[in-house]
Amino acid sequence: MTWHCLERWSGNVVGVVGTHTHVQTSDARIVEGRLAAMTDLGMCGGRRGVIGFDTRASIDRFLGRRPTPLDVASGDPVAEGCVITIDAGERRAVGIEPFRIEAPPSPPAPSSRTL
Repeated sequence: MTWHCLERWSGNVVGVVGTHTHVQTSDARIVEGRLAAMTDLGMCGGRRGVIGFDTRASIDRFLGRRPTPLDVASGDPVAEGCVITIDAGERRAVGIEPFRIEAPPSPPAPSSRTL
């Protein structure tokens, strides 16, 4: 999509970013000196889940049990994305910086097992 935007709308599009709501990629860059690009911004949600969803529902789906709604995970929130710096006069991106904001991890739940 980055190359298409450069070819088709050069000077009108200054940033192309994508997301798979999964793992942030480390490919943020300025292409051809004007277009900021990043393949995957990452996710916003709880790290105590499966790509941001409740673990129980994800495990049940994986094991082939009855489909269940994928509720948003809670605990250990994280937000990922990027900041694009633009030269408005030149109509081009001059910087792109990924970010990750996370809360301190929650303590593990107490175990009911006796040693």
